[in-house]
Amino acid sequence: WFLLDAGTAGLAVRPHRSADPARPTAEVRADAVHVPARRTVPLPDPALPGDLAAVLFAADACGTAALSLRTATEHALVRQQFGRPIGAFQAVKHLCADMLVRLEQARALTWDAARAAGEDAGARGLVAALAAATAPEVAYTCAKDAIQILGGIGFTWEHDAHLQLRRAVLARQLLGPADHHRLRATRLAEGGARRELALELPAEAA
Repeated sequence: WFLLDAGTAGLAVRPHRSADPARPTAEVRADAVHVPARRTVPLPDPALPGDLAAVLFAADACGTAALSLRTATEHALVRQQFGRPIGAFQAVKHLCADMLVRLEQARALTWDAARAAGEDAGARGLVAALAAATAPEVAYTCAKDAIQILGGIGFTWEHDAHLQLRRAVLARQLLGPADHHRLRATRLAEGGARRELALELPAEAA
């Protein structure tokens, strides 16, 4: 990794029109840029930045999902239809319960990934990939479900629910497809299983 100023000669920064107005993004291109040694950040493992980024985005996605769940449940308690709070209706109850289950699954995977940050590359990569495959998707579906419970107001600038959806969409774009992370997790799990088998075989043969 290299630490450079935006005005460095040969460095071009092109801001994106981000889906999330609260999180600007940009494309950075470098052409024959001279980097002093003191601006170089050595990495013990090339996969480390990607794994740490996955954990951070997963944690942020859990926050987005939790906010969406709180928004939905608080609205369901006060919004009335047919003389009753909409939270009393089974369809709304089930939707909120499903949001909570998804959120807790994403939280558990993200905590595991955070705890494994100092582990070997295989273990760290496996849980980071699982968190990256799950948490952003949970944030996205919870944000959509919250808008569903809010009704028409959820699609307007009068409510911040659409900002939660925008944040979830951007996280999915930055991390890449969930299937990519699932495939990586599968390969890492298979590699770990093969290593375990190789360690066990001599003992069994004896």
